Amino acid sequence: MEATNRPRSRAYPLPRANARVVALSVGTLVEYRLSLALLTLTRGLLVTTAACVVVALAYLAKSALGIDLLPGPSPLHDLLYPLIRG
Repeated sequence: MEATNRPRSRAYPLPRANARVVALSVGTLVEYRLSLALLTLTRGLLVTTAACVVVALAYLAKSALGIDLLPGPSPLHDLLYPLIRG
C-alpha cells in the first residue's frame, strides 16, 4: 500500500475549526437573545408610555366636557391638574 501525503479535504475540517464554528454559533445565539430582550423591553416601554398618554388625554377630554364619572373629586385630579396650570 502506498502512503499518500495528501492534504485533508475541506469536507472534514480540523477539530479546532469545529470549535471555532461552535463558538461563533453560540455567540450568534447570545447576540440574538440579547436583541430579542432589548426589543421586548423597548416594546414594553412604548406600550406603557402610550397607555399613560391615552389615559391623560381621556382625562383631559372628560374634564373639558364636564363629565363626572364618580361623585367627589377625581383620583387623577391631583396628578394631572398641575400639568394643565403649568
